[in-house]
Amino acid sequence: MSIRRFQILSLITIYLLFTQCISITGEDKPKIVRFVAIPILGQIGNDHYYKIKEIFKASSNNKFDGILILIDSNGGVFGPSAMISEAIIHATKCKPLVSFVSGNALSCGYWIAASAPYIIAAPLTLVGSIGYILNTNKYEKQPMFSSEEFKFTRFDSKGEILPEHNALMIELAAKGSATFRDQIVKLRPVLTHQSLIDLQAKYFTGDDSLKHKLVDQIGSMQDAAAELYRRAGSPNCDFVELLNLEEVVLARFTPQELLAN
Repeated sequence: MSIRRFQILSLITIYLLFTQCISITGEDKPKIVRFVAIPILGQIGNDHYYKIKEIFKASSNNKFDGILILIDSNGGVFGPSAMISEAIIHATKCKPLVSFVSGNALSCGYWIAASAPYIIAAPLTLVGSIGYILNTNKYEKQPMFSSEEFKFTRFDSKGEILPEHNALMIELAAKGSATFRDQIVKLRPVLTHQSLIDLQAKYFTGDDSLKHKLVDQIGSMQDAAAELYRRAGSPNCDFVELLNLEEVVLARFTPQELLAN
């Protein structure tokens, strides 16, 4: 074998080894930006506290480049909603975050949606019902607790709600509504206390919710992914994936598809 031929074969061998090393190290794998979707669904109650853990887990996981909060809720209990809201506010300091209203965002459901810096709602969703409503009539027929102590302290001998307890409930509802409005105004400065008083207990679909500044955009989940991608700085990649916390892919887009929105 001539020296020249040996040199050529050596160069070919080195090239093949180099390309094989690139393949082994994964440098030829597609670059993927990953966003995690966290759903907040149904009536928000004490069984939703685990959502706080999910949000904190997503915000600290380096595998995820952003968080999408999926909302479909008619509201619920004040306490869990407040804590979920706080978790979302914390997460916005760690990663890009957007709320997407896929169904309804009413009452405390809207409070949670508004905890994100940007809200996108699907065209046929219901948004609003801001306030704190407590129907005292239901206590007369269906007390929250069946204990005799509850009946004696809140109802008279005829089973009617005591006037002082009724007054307490009215005061609680008034303070709850004021607190609710305070939180929404802090989260969405485009809204005012007066506008929320005008909107109290009202809800809107599509363009009307946008007109009243309850949401920032009417669109689809792809639009929500596009907004997240922009807020993440539109990083160079081959694909943008939307996953759940178990890292199951829910949707996949190209950057071109997202930037075309």
